[in-house]
Amino acid sequence: MALLPYQPQNLVAEQDYGNILLTWTGALAATSYQIQRSTDGVNFTDLTISTVPQYLDSLPGIGIKYYYRVAGVSGAGTGTYSSVTSMVAAPPSEMSLYELRLRCKQMADRVDSNFVV
Repeated sequence: MALLPYQPQNLVAEQDYGNILLTWTGALAATSYQIQRSTDGVNFTDLTISTVPQYLDSLPGIGIKYYYRVAGVSGAGTGTYSSVTSMVAAPPSEMSLYELRLRCKQMADRVDSNFVV
């Protein structure tokens, strides 16, 4: 008997040379993942299905803010969608504010300092 998958956790969107890379923590009982995208954060459409806990949204549209969510899928059906994450696609040569802030926080964490947003 197949179980309905648990909710995927820790969904993160990152810049990847003009693309948007999504990664998340796999969901128990999921055999694949349904990925959805939106431009308003409310009305989502199916983007693709992935068998691994990551997806590269190739050249989605520079300067457009996209919202993403992911749900685990099994023989029992589609589980609960993850929390929503968002990202503005930047040209390959530019770094978004989000990416700059993330890299600064990662550097501060490595040197064990307090990072103020």
